[in-house]
Amino acid sequence: MPQQNCPTCATPCGETINASGGQGIYLLDLDTGSTGGDVGAVIVRFDPFGVPDGIRATLGANVYNKLTSPVDGLHQSSTSGNFTYVGQTSGDCGISGTTYPALTEFSYNGTAFVATGDTQSITVNAGDVSLGASAPGSTMMVIPKLTASPSIINFEVVGPCSGTAWQMSVDCPVLLTGFSSSVMAATSVAVCELTETVTYYNASLANTPGTVGLYDFVYADAYGSTPLTAGYYLAAGSITGSNDWFQVNSSGVVIALGVCAAPPEVSYNCVEGICTDPGDGTGTYSTLEACESACSTPVAYTIDNSATGTALEACGGSTTTTTVYALPGYTTPIVTMIFYDSSALTTPFIGSAGWRKLSIGGTNYAAQVDVNGELTDYITCPAPPEVSYNCVSGTCIDPGDGTGTYSTLEACEEGCIPITYNCVSGTCIDPGDGTGTYSTLEDCESECVPITYNCVSGNCVDPGDGTGTYSTLEACEEICGVPASASLAWSFTETNFAAGNMDLYVNGSIVESRSTSSSGTYTVYEGDTINVEVTCYQCTVGVNTAANAYCIGIIADADCAIDGVANIFTAVYTVTSGDLGTTLTLNTFAACDSGCV
Repeated sequence: MPQQNCPTCATPCGETINASGGQGIYLLDLDTGSTGGDVGAVIVRFDPFGVPDGIRATLGANVYNKLTSPVDGLHQSSTSGNFTYVGQTSGDCGISGTTYPALTEFSYNGTAFVATGDTQSITVNAGDVSLGASAPGSTMMVIPKLTASPSIINFEVVGPCSGTAWQMSVDCPVLLTGFSSSVMAATSVAVCELTETVTYYNASLANTPGTVGLYDFVYADAYGSTPLTAGYYLAAGSITGSNDWFQVNSSGVVIALGVCAAPPEVSYNCVEGICTDPGDGTGTYSTLEACESACSTPVAYTIDNSATGTALEACGGSTTTTTVYALPGYTTPIVTMIFYDSSALTTPFIGSAGWRKLSIGGTNYAAQVDVNGELTDYITCPAPPEVSYNCVSGTCIDPGDGTGTYSTLEACEEGCIPITYNCVSGTCIDPGDGTGTYSTLEDCESECVPITYNCVSGNCVDPGDGTGTYSTLEACEEICGVPASASLAWSFTETNFAAGNMDLYVNGSIVESRSTSSSGTYTVYEGDTINVEVTCYQCTVGVNTAANAYCIGIIADADCAIDGVANIFTAVYTVTSGDLGTTLTLNTFAACDSGCV
């Protein structure tokens, strides 16, 4: 358990606390107020600046260690009551599974953390470590305060590595802002069928109370004590980005946002004389009036007088046909429908059983009709392929399936010119009039070798087989003999007991990362981008309490912090053709001084 300080000695809520120093455990007692109005959700924002730090908070008998990050959401130890360690994987100093038997204990006195003279033994379990590929940013913890007392929250922060720097702000308790929502649904489709009948509450990472954002905490109460059940919730108008629903995981963290599909348009089909909305927008009629108008008129079909034995034979059709009628709405064949011999719909169509060609609206079917005029089976007749032609090796040929390029033989013969090739500047080209030197592309390519060039020892040389890097002599001579790269001479210097680190980026990726004074070179090329990030902290020796992070050379930038952390992430320098063959210099510094340099 953390050290218990007197309530009057505790730091009041509503403040931002910056910490930096060596390895240790940092204790902070924070007073949230003890009057009847001092209840609600205490929102804590904790930024570890990338280097792993562990955190937990205790109010009364309850220990809190659940965080959410604007970068990747939930971070929480798998063990209740343990520290949750957050930070960047690249800053990990091997904390998982490590026991620190004598961590120096520091206590906040209202202005700074001072050593208490005691130590603590801390073991970091594998399930406590929740690091990410990038820094988590300003994470958020919510502590529900249901009563005026107890009022003191005991915070403990473990810096397990050689140095630590972090920032914490703790808001005074306040009731969370509510928003209108539906109850929980199991899927994103089902939730769009619900209505907003309840009020829920969010703790906002973006500080937009009442407007739900990705990775926010969401609760059933204004104190932040009851996370929402995992599932989907409709809250149109109360979600960032004009989304309609949000999804919550089992920890009460928003993990997805989405938009409901537009409801299907009203439409109607005529079914056995009755207009019915299919409910999916696929009805034949867009209005009830149009449907009712059509649904009162019998539907006329054309049918062959004689029956055949197969559907394929029926699709061929016969020479004589007659008109038959079906109930209103039967505008396409439906098995069990009855055909009648007149629009009065009183006498079924009588004929021998079998397959007949049936037509309506330009579509042909093969219909199997029994002796009572009932449709027992049908197929849609395939359309006969149209005559068409392709030009194949200078000859017009009908492919037999209607897919030919030309619709008439005359058009094909006019456009069917034999494909021939000429070798033009190393490329085989069809002149388009059949007069080419080569009758096949293979013959042309075997002899048509393009003139190309390679840069060999500063001279442009044609390899003779078309494989050269440059297609023209001018392009080769422009490059050949010019240095293709430049040398980047970099350095990182720490002075006056400063602790810091430097990350050198080329084309957006870290190529050098240093936490001690170092130097070196790196080869860069035209168009490459260069920038650097420098951090300085642990300036606590003597009068040199100003942390300075700066660089000079091809990039000049600086930052200074008194009793804090200085950091620069510079603009980008782009290597130009004029830099090739030269040495570019970039010197970086992490320095503790008596003032800002």
